[in-house]
Amino acid sequence: LHLTKLSAFDIGPSSFWNTEQFEINSLPNLESILIGENSFNGAMSDHSSFRIENCGKIESVIIYNSSFIFYRSFTIRNCSKLSTIIIGSPESISSSFYLSNLSIEGSLWDVM
Repeated sequence: LHLTKLSAFDIGPSSFWNTEQFEINSLPNLESILIGENSFNGAMSDHSSFRIENCGKIESVIIYNSSFIFYRSFTIRNCSKLSTIIIGSPESISSSFYLSNLSIEGSLWDVM
């Protein structure tokens, strides 16, 4: 399995329950991440986190409603081409990352 060639990472709805940590790191060809609604919700740990780091080509992260509700942190670091982050939808209330701290670090804002 050659994940370094992966350009899109899509997860369907209601997936990865009881996953405490989710990290996407150093995928040089990754351009987009899509997480379906109601995913990553079983973990209720103080250490639960979602990190996207060192993905130089990533342009978009889309997370549908009610995902990562109990996660404590969401970090994006060193993703210089990232231009779109969508969490939830304007038509409904999303409780995604309800308990989280959000951190975006690196050169993302330097290019805007």
